[in-house]
Amino acid sequence: MAEGKSTAAANTNNGWDAHTPGQTVVEAFPEQVKDKIILITGANPGGIGLATATSLATASPKLLILAGRGQARLAETAEKVKKVNPNVACKQLMLDLSSQESCRNAAREVMEASDIPHIDILINNAGVMNLPERTLSPEGIEMQFATNHIGHFLFTNLIFPKIAAAAKTAKPGATRIINLTSRAVVYGPVRFSDYNFTKQEKDLPESEHMSKGVRAMWNVHEDLPYIPQAAYGQSKTANVLFSVSLNKKVFDKTGVLSLAVHPGGVTTELARHMDPKILESVLEGAKKAMPNFFMKDIEQGCSTTLAAALDPKNTTEDIFWEDCHVAKWNPAYSTDPEKAEQLWKLSEQLVGQEFSY
Repeated sequence: MAEGKSTAAANTNNGWDAHTPGQTVVEAFPEQVKDKIILITGANPGGIGLATATSLATASPKLLILAGRGQARLAETAEKVKKVNPNVACKQLMLDLSSQESCRNAAREVMEASDIPHIDILINNAGVMNLPERTLSPEGIEMQFATNHIGHFLFTNLIFPKIAAAAKTAKPGATRIINLTSRAVVYGPVRFSDYNFTKQEKDLPESEHMSKGVRAMWNVHEDLPYIPQAAYGQSKTANVLFSVSLNKKVFDKTGVLSLAVHPGGVTTELARHMDPKILESVLEGAKKAMPNFFMKDIEQGCSTTLAAALDPKNTTEDIFWEDCHVAKWNPAYSTDPEKAEQLWKLSEQLVGQEFSY
């Protein structure tokens, strides 16, 4: 959720904040975009993925790979990119992150594509939020965890050779993997003892419980096995831990840097599964607790992604971002190296494949 100007120190531009549009960030770092190949998941019209793509288009990347579930929607995004800059090449990639088969098919297409010799920046932007009923992926994994983390974990690792290929001729840290997370990291940790949400919270270790404050905010008082907000929070914590693991496993060896981004509260279709009255109540509570809170538009919503992806000064210490700045308020469990390694091993187990670098 956007809270106005961040109190964290900026890496390059102290004037940037929650109101900064994505194009402003791109204009500051044109050399990090020009002639680059950039892949964006969840590149749907009306969302942050679209705004990310159109902002990047202003600085003439060589190729934008637009990944998503619907061909027609990807074509619409590509058309909007072309209106910004008709010289930018766009490639549409069918990718349903909830399906491991789709992730493998999309990764195979990327790896076999002669027009994708390497990937300079991967932006793992796609996601689902607060599914009201417990739903499982084709592989039997809770859908928010499957889509927001496991799908990205599998797809990223399968195409990593082309990311590493870009890093061979770039400065260390210039080639990047950006994972979009959320303020929902405060909702709770990864439930390693029950990642599929089949148990009541009373039967879990206390360290895996949902935050009491978040329960009150969402008016969740029953101890149900499946709580939409807790499942979403688990997946968003996993996004940060994935960046932690990537940096530990690949940065020193390849120079590829991974950072996690909280884009803020953004007006998109992400909240389509939520009861409008409950959402309105939560937003009213946010406004009372945070006087500078507001809902960003998609141009403001993509700027933090771009600041993390493009600022040459960013390092592995700058793991968590909000409002175009490095933020420090995320819970310790979201960047715990041991939890990151535990998640990596669980993720390998769930995709049935090990990845070592």
